[in-house]
Amino acid sequence: MKYFGMIAEKTGKETETLSFEDSITLEFLKEHLIAKHPQLEKVYYTFAVAMEIINELDHIISSDCEIALLPAFAGG
Repeated sequence: MKYFGMIAEKTGKETETLSFEDSITLEFLKEHLIAKHPQLEKVYYTFAVAMEIINELDHIISSDCEIALLPAFAGG
Protein backbone atom coordinates (compact mmCIF):
# COMPACT_ATOMS: atom_id res chain seq x y z
CA MET A 1 0.00 0.00 0.00
CA LYS A 2 1.10 3.52 -0.73
CA TYR A 3 -0.45 6.50 1.00
CA PHE A 4 -0.26 10.05 -0.33
CA GLY A 5 -1.00 13.51 1.04
CA MET A 6 -3.46 13.67 3.91
CA ILE A 7 -3.82 9.87 3.83
CA ALA A 8 -0.14 9.53 4.77
CA GLU A 9 -0.63 12.16 7.46
CA LYS A 10 -3.67 10.35 8.93
CA THR A 11 -2.00 6.92 8.95
CA GLY A 12 1.44 8.21 9.90
CA LYS A 13 2.88 6.15 7.05
CA GLU A 14 3.71 6.53 3.38
CA THR A 15 3.80 2.78 2.77
CA GLU A 16 2.45 -0.30 4.46
CA THR A 17 2.55 -3.99 3.59
CA LEU A 18 -0.70 -5.93 3.89
CA SER A 19 -1.13 -9.63 3.19
CA PHE A 20 -4.27 -11.60 2.42
CA GLU A 21 -4.46 -15.29 1.59
CA ASP A 22 -6.94 -14.87 -1.26
CA SER A 23 -8.03 -12.23 -3.70
CA ILE A 24 -10.21 -9.59 -2.07
CA THR A 25 -12.52 -6.79 -3.15
CA LEU A 26 -11.72 -3.12 -2.69
CA GLU A 27 -14.72 -2.97 -0.35
CA PHE A 28 -13.12 -5.60 1.91
CA LEU A 29 -9.82 -3.72 1.77
CA LYS A 30 -11.53 -0.43 2.62
CA GLU A 31 -13.25 -2.01 5.64
CA HIS A 32 -9.93 -3.54 6.73
CA LEU A 33 -8.15 -0.20 6.43
CA ILE A 34 -10.83 1.64 8.41
CA ALA A 35 -10.64 -0.98 11.15
CA LYS A 36 -6.85 -0.58 11.23
CA HIS A 37 -6.84 3.22 10.77
CA PRO A 38 -10.21 4.53 12.07
CA GLN A 39 -9.23 8.09 11.16
CA LEU A 40 -9.70 7.13 7.47
CA GLU A 41 -13.45 6.65 7.91
CA LYS A 42 -14.22 10.34 7.35
CA VAL A 43 -11.59 10.98 4.67
CA TYR A 44 -12.43 10.91 0.96
CA TYR A 45 -9.92 9.01 -1.15
CA THR A 46 -9.66 7.04 -4.35
CA PHE A 47 -8.02 3.67 -4.89
CA ALA A 48 -5.40 3.16 -7.57
CA VAL A 49 -4.72 -0.48 -8.42
CA ALA A 50 -1.64 -1.15 -10.56
CA MET A 51 -1.53 2.61 -11.31
CA GLU A 52 -5.16 2.70 -12.55
CA ILE A 53 -7.87 4.56 -10.64
CA ILE A 54 -10.67 2.16 -9.71
CA ASN A 55 -14.01 3.45 -8.43
CA GLU A 56 -15.92 0.17 -8.16
CA LEU A 57 -15.70 -1.29 -4.66
CA ASP A 58 -16.58 -4.75 -6.00
CA HIS A 59 -13.35 -4.73 -8.04
CA ILE A 60 -11.32 -7.83 -7.17
CA ILE A 61 -7.64 -7.39 -6.42
CA SER A 62 -4.99 -10.06 -6.13
CA SER A 63 -2.38 -10.22 -3.42
CA ASP A 64 0.43 -9.05 -5.70
CA CYS A 65 -1.21 -5.78 -6.81
CA GLU A 66 0.29 -2.44 -5.93
CA ILE A 67 -2.43 -0.33 -4.34
CA ALA A 68 -2.39 3.36 -3.52
CA LEU A 69 -4.81 5.58 -1.65
CA LEU A 70 -5.07 8.95 -3.31
CA PRO A 71 -6.61 11.94 -1.52
CA ALA A 72 -9.06 14.25 -3.26
CA PHE A 73 -7.25 16.53 -5.68
CA ALA A 74 -7.95 20.25 -5.84
CA GLY A 75 -7.63 22.35 -8.91
CA GLY A 76 -9.32 23.07 -12.16
